[in-house]
Amino acid sequence: MKAQADKGNIPAMVEVGSMYAQGEGVSQNYAKAREYFTKAANNGSVDGMIGFGSLYKGGFGVNEDCEEASKWYRKAAYEGSQEGADAIAHLYFTGGRNLSQSYYNSYIWCCVAEMAEKSEGAGLAGAVIGGGAALLLSRPLLPLAGIGYLWADYAAERSIKEQIEGKGIFNLAKLSGSAMDSAKIEAGKIMAEIERNIKDRKKKK
Repeated sequence: MKAQADKGNIPAMVEVGSMYAQGEGVSQNYAKAREYFTKAANNGSVDGMIGFGSLYKGGFGVNEDCEEASKWYRKAAYEGSQEGADAIAHLYFTGGRNLSQSYYNSYIWCCVAEMAEKSEGAGLAGAVIGGGAALLLSRPLLPLAGIGYLWADYAAERSIKEQIEGKGIFNLAKLSGSAMDSAKIEAGKIMAEIERNIKDRKKKK
């Protein structure tokens, strides 16, 4: 796998980065994980972007910085990645170092993730850029400070959204109806930008 990654195979770069991050088949080495995730991200891989962001989210081999993590998740989201939008929603729901907690922003990105799932652009990133999403979605990528894994299934995102809407078990994060309406409008604007970005990229192919 490493040989393929070193020859420029983008999905292999992501896989090798994940192997080094988890210590799977190799000695755990976050510097190497960062190297391969960066290569993949710079070649347009949304999984590389999310993997790189995850290092900053958990402080693995770098100083923990949720704002920096959000930048990389956002890059992935703007390539049409539902996973990128989900990751941003989780970040805002809990907050973290250098990123203020915000249920409002979390709800915006939960809505973007839902829109991306329904949009034909949701699967475009992996298909057009060769991000290799299928390599990672079946298993966790990086442990997040003992509170689960980034590659949790979408039930986690649904749970966050339901809590904010007041439909969950605890509903500690419930927003007002007007705030939710405003967030949905903002999510629609973001999704429109994402779709324009995808269309522009297709034109350049």
